[in-house]
This record gives sequence, C-alpha cells and structure tokens, in this order.
Amino acid sequence: MKKSPISPSRLTALLAFMAIPVLFTGCGDASDAVGTEASASTDFDLHAVGLVPDSHFFLEVNLHDLWQSPFATTLQDAIKAEPEAGENFTIWKKEIAEKTGMDPEDFRSILISGNFAEVDIAEVMEAWDPFEKMTEQADFLWTLTFNKPISEEILELLSDPAAMELGEIDEKREFAHRDLPVTHLTFVNSGDPDMYYSLINNEQAFLFSTRESTLLASLDRFLDQSKNSQSEATTANLARLDGNQIKASFVLPENMKTILRQQISQTMEMDPMSGMFLKPMLEWEGMLFGVAVNEDMNALAVQDFSTESAASGFAGTLNMMIPMALMGMQSEGLDLGPNPMEHVRIEAVNNTVEIGFSITNEALVKMVEESYQSFQKAQTSSREAAMKNNLRMLGSASNQYFLEQGRLEVDVRELIGPGLYIHGIYPIANEVYGSGSGDNRTPGLAPNADGQFPVGEWTISEREHNYIYAEDRDTGKIIQYTF
Repeated sequence: MKKSPISPSRLTALLAFMAIPVLFTGCGDASDAVGTEASASTDFDLHAVGLVPDSHFFLEVNLHDLWQSPFATTLQDAIKAEPEAGENFTIWKKEIAEKTGMDPEDFRSILISGNFAEVDIAEVMEAWDPFEKMTEQADFLWTLTFNKPISEEILELLSDPAAMELGEIDEKREFAHRDLPVTHLTFVNSGDPDMYYSLINNEQAFLFSTRESTLLASLDRFLDQSKNSQSEATTANLARLDGNQIKASFVLPENMKTILRQQISQTMEMDPMSGMFLKPMLEWEGMLFGVAVNEDMNALAVQDFSTESAASGFAGTLNMMIPMALMGMQSEGLDLGPNPMEHVRIEAVNNTVEIGFSITNEALVKMVEESYQSFQKAQTSSREAAMKNNLRMLGSASNQYFLEQGRLEVDVRELIGPGLYIHGIYPIANEVYGSGSGDNRTPGLAPNADGQFPVGEWTISEREHNYIYAEDRDTGKIIQYTF
C-alpha cells in the first residue's frame, strides 16, 4: 500500500526547520548566498493573496525584518561568543544552504491562514490525528515568500513527497491559470485530500492549499491585485498587530464554541478545583499574539472574552500563575533580576486581557550566557555520570571475575565482548580509562567505536587497591573509582 503524500503537519515541520534556526544564525555576507540571482520582482499584497476569505486563524512571520533587527544581531553575537554554540550555528547555517539551495537571508516571510466554518469539531476531537482531520475539513492556505527565485531544492522538498521518502505520487498534473504561467502540482492519494501548489511573483512566492478552489482564488487575487473579503475581527486584529514581525490571530468560530464550552463544563464537574481557572474560558472568544523586535523585544498576547467579568477573572488567574512560573524559572538557574514581574504586564481592558512581555538587549545577552553555562554544566555532569557508570561496570565485572577465577588480576579483553561480563565500554566523549591513582596511574586508553580496548594493553589488578579511573581529555577532569 502506498504511503500518504506530504501532509500539512510535515509541511509545517519543514517550514519550522527552514525558519527557526535562521533567526539565530544571522544573515551572513552576500558572498555566501547560494542560488540564482534575484530577478525583477513585482510586489504584491501578502495579506490579500495569502489570507483565505473570513479567516479564523492566521500566523505570519516576517523573517527578513527579524533577521535585520538590532535585537537579532545582539542575540547572534552573544551566541557566537560561545565557541561551541557558535560552531553549532555555523553548522546549522551550512545545513540550511545544503538542504534548501538558498542562504538564510533569502527567506522572507511565512503566512498561514485558515477558515474553520466547515469543521466538525466533534469529529476532529475523536480522530486519531486531530491536526490531520482539521486540515482535511478546514480551508487552509500556506504562503512562503523569498528574496530571490525559489531554488529547485526547496521546490523538491515542498512539492515532491517521494524526495522525502514519504511515499509515491499517484498523480501529478501541471497546468497554467489564466494568462500567468504558474504551475500547479496536484497529488492524489486515496483517503487524503488533494494537495495543490503554485509558484507566483517571478517564482519568489510559493502557495500551498488542500483545496484547488482556494488556490485558484488566491491566484486570481494576485492577478487582479484585488483585496480579500476579511471578517471584521481579522481586519481589526491585523490593524492591532501592525508593526509586529510575528503576528498570530485566532477568532473562535461559532461551530466550535458549543463543543469547547461543553468540554470545559465537563472538566469543571470532574475537577471542581479547576473551576476558578477554567470558568472564564466559558466566555472566551479568541486571541491574538504579536512580537515586535527592534533594539528590544516586546511581545503582546490579547485574550478576548464576551464579558468584562470573564476578562477580569482570567487576569486574576494569570496574576497568580505567572509569578509562580517565573519563580520556577529562577529556581532552575535563570537570573531574571530581583523583580521578575517588572518584565511582565497583565491588564484587563474592557472585555480583553492584555499580557505584555519585554526583554532588553542587555538582559538577553545575560540570559544567553547563563543558559549556555547551565547547558554546559548539565552536559558535563551527564558526561561524568556516564563515564562513572562505565567505571562501575568495569569494577563489578572485575570483582565477579576475581571471585569466579580466584585470580588477582585480569586483562580487560577477558571482561569485554560478546558473551563476556560486559558487552562493551562505549566512548562517551573524548575520554580514556586506566588503573591506579595519583602518580601511579597507568597510561589511559580510549575504547574504540565497538566498545573494545587495544589488545593486551590494560590489566586491572587487586594489587593496585582496585583503583580505576576515567579522564575527560576535553576538560582534563579525572574521575576516580574504587571497587
């Protein structure tokens, strides 16, 4: 049986792979760019083309402005200052170029929108994969834009599931729409929705939808430079998020309200203690989220309710929960200053609750440094624990051998291998193992990839008071063990 073609969830994961590391890796020099030089481009209204009519949901990420912001530059500089982290980001940047045929600076924006008017929420909630079922029933449109014509590598990743080893294409059709030589790639597979793709704007924009009519309507808006018919709520949310590089909005559709409220009521009946937290959500109408990045980063989340009392109750819940969450972050070693709540604003305004969060460049650098130090500490601790476990296995095996054989020393070859006491001592890092302690330590030996040591070069002896050790050659740390 053939596998399904590339699914929207797979597409979303692919977009995340292409987009998220780019913010941190930076733009790079123009000389590093990979791919074809940009051709003349006709600007188009992204919102008019990319938002399906009466959208209940949209997510827009302006990658270009994020990359160019002073805040992102500071973040990149802080990461690059840490040798290991800087090396990892260089590797990620190289991987992006290799897999996509484009440099990170060539990615411009991502816009995903959806209309849920035809969604049977009860059927979605009972589905084995709710996200897939939602995608089948909703009217979704993905729009990606680039600063140069899209590369063959990205087109293959996005439109050819066989290239991603997800299965075979049952049918692939190509045709033109009106007078514009755009290409549609249609995949048909039993049990899954068809998937439609198109390149527009001198191949600098990529459109994807699970409905042919949705894609054709988007192309018509592009050709006619016409505006879309948006709901008042979506139009208002776009206006409220103007100037943000990350924009997200969700307006709860009428067909979902009843089911959601039934679920909340049932939960409250089973767990009365949750009532004080969940009761305001019975009147929840939707939310929006925005992130504005310049010198500093400012995030804003707005929750909409049908009554002022629900908004007030939700704000009260947040004022209890967020300080506790920040205290937990500090207990994990993240320094948020003497008053963590100074970065947060929670305010009930009429029927809405606004949650604002800000972070300065200085605080960002400090958080990056502390997070990296905490990561290094945890990584070192984990490596040391793993090496100590190797020593413990060697000690236990040696004791068992001495007991069974009545001898006082053993060649490590007699302990390690198939059918012996230990299957293998596999290297954790760049470490070596040996016997003895202090100035009496034998030269350390490194295990190979098969978990074996060099033939006949290490003997563990009770005459050395059962001392064995491991040395991490990267850090110089010596872990002593007595068995």
